Amino acid sequence: MEEIDSSYGTERKQGIRLFLRSLKGLGGKKGTAFSVLRPSGKVNVEGQMVDALSEGTFIPAGRAVMVVKAESGYVVVKEV
Repeated sequence: MEEIDSSYGTERKQGIRLFLRSLKGLGGKKGTAFSVLRPSGKVNVEGQMVDALSEGTFIPAGRAVMVVKAESGYVVVKEV
């Protein structure tokens, strides 16, 4: 019978916690809209590609954005 590696689940949970903590640290940081945000898309903040949601406005790719708040797995941004 094959032995099951139970550490995989633990490592994955720790990785998710680290990812969420790293998003929290992006609050107030500036970045660039990597894709069009209408209102969701991708932004690059400090070299990190992140799923993002605009505050409700259309933001074209390439525009400067600022992280308003970090949610579970994505950030909310506004154009600056």
